[in-house]
Amino acid sequence: TFGLLCTLVQFAASENPQNMQAESAVAEADETWKHLSEKFGPHLRAEFALEDGYTNLNHGSYGSTPHFVTKAAHQWQREMEACPDRWFRQTMYTELEKARGAIAKYVGADPEDLVFVENASHGMNAVLRSLITGPAKVLYLSLAYQMVKNAASYLHDTFEAQIVEIPITLPTSVDQIVEAVSAALAAHPDASLLSLDHITSCPALVMPVERLVPLARARGVPVVVDGAHALGQLELDLSRIDADFYVANAHKWLYAPKSAAILWARKDRQARLFPTTVSNLGRGDTPFQLRFSYQGTSDATSLLATAAALQFRERLGDAEIRGYLAGLA
Repeated sequence: TFGLLCTLVQFAASENPQNMQAESAVAEADETWKHLSEKFGPHLRAEFALEDGYTNLNHGSYGSTPHFVTKAAHQWQREMEACPDRWFRQTMYTELEKARGAIAKYVGADPEDLVFVENASHGMNAVLRSLITGPAKVLYLSLAYQMVKNAASYLHDTFEAQIVEIPITLPTSVDQIVEAVSAALAAHPDASLLSLDHITSCPALVMPVERLVPLARARGVPVVVDGAHALGQLELDLSRIDADFYVANAHKWLYAPKSAAILWARKDRQARLFPTTVSNLGRGDTPFQLRFSYQGTSDATSLLATAAALQFRERLGDAEIRGYLAGLA
């Protein structure tokens, strides 16, 4: 099973002028999902290592990796252990560049603007702790993931940063969310950073980031998007979203092994961005690439296996996978 997705709640049906269109779209989606259910779900269970009797309803927390992808990761591990010096000084960087190019293409990004991190928490901390090093003001929605709130509390306690939580009352709509963020930006013109989820964790909502980012951009406020659940669920084009920073996990809905995520940054924001661990080695064509390429000795095979995860999805049909998940929701 691909697991029960609870994160693609859309607002179309709540917008009165489009109710009939929304109902028609739902009916069409139901027909599409019936077709996809004959291909996915239990028909693909053998592709995963899930134990008998276990239905994975919590794929969003930890993900489940297909045998095809796990096999690729194990092959990389064997090569790493065959000659560790060659691996950590040469092979790892060459292969990471290839994998980075593949996933950059998948999310509509320039490979030079994208680096690997272990998970979205690492990426979000890298952004927050690089940008906020003194008195500043950070805005986030009340629906933000708890990790973001905890990191913001750290910034408050350590640097006396001001934290502003933008309240979102449920049930809500796209327009209400846009209005709430717009009002918060107007009330806090001195904001240093706006943090947005692309898909919130609890409750599960797809946030209108393509409408929210321009609001902040118009006021000169940098935006970081926490896309922990978006990669593999939504068709991403980071150049179109045009945030300042974007973070996403590959080990959830993309089906990469654990500890695989990406951090994207606009070119004009990369100079101030540092990983949470600063090391002495690495390789990269830019300082941004160099800083994130090596953060101490670690197993990078999960990152390399993201390429195999993309191949697995291509074999099944990436759009069809996303359509099936949306149908489950």
